[in-house]
Amino acid sequence: MKQDDSQQSVMNAVWIQEMIQFLSISAAQMEKGMQTGETEMAVLTESFLTMTEDLQELSGQLLLLQDSEPVPQALRLCTSAKDNSQAAVTALQHYDRLRQRLEHVLLGLQNMLQLLQRPEDCQRSGAWKKLREEIRSRYTMESEKIVFDAILQGKSVAQAIELAGSQEQADSTSNDIELF
Repeated sequence: MKQDDSQQSVMNAVWIQEMIQFLSISAAQMEKGMQTGETEMAVLTESFLTMTEDLQELSGQLLLLQDSEPVPQALRLCTSAKDNSQAAVTALQHYDRLRQRLEHVLLGLQNMLQLLQRPEDCQRSGAWKKLREEIRSRYTMESEKIVFDAILQGKSVAQAIELAGSQEQADSTSNDIELF
């Protein structure tokens, strides 16, 4: 019987080590991916905001020259360009939400890695409960909380995503932008 306990202990240690390595790879890949686009997205966002402001000012200047024949076409072009740049800014805001969601996943993975590296804590349910509370407390978007809660209630990933999607759809119909 002692041989079986010893073998089980070795298998558990190997399993934990493999899980740590897999999670470390996942965390590193996510971190690198987020770093790659962060600076470029900030520049892009600032550029679109500046263009929108410039187009608004140009429209105002063109209104002062209304007697000129090409002014109406120029005003339409300004309006179109402004609308397109505002749509781009909205898309960038959605990208930022994605980045934030990935950052929360990454931090959760890192916290779980720290827990897994302490086998004595892995055996305590209180340590896992604390980890869940830490992870959930970071969530700022309601959809993140919905997914988290649904999974802990035993729902499948697909069901949790569907619930969050329903919430996001309800939020989008109210035309509110979720600030984070």
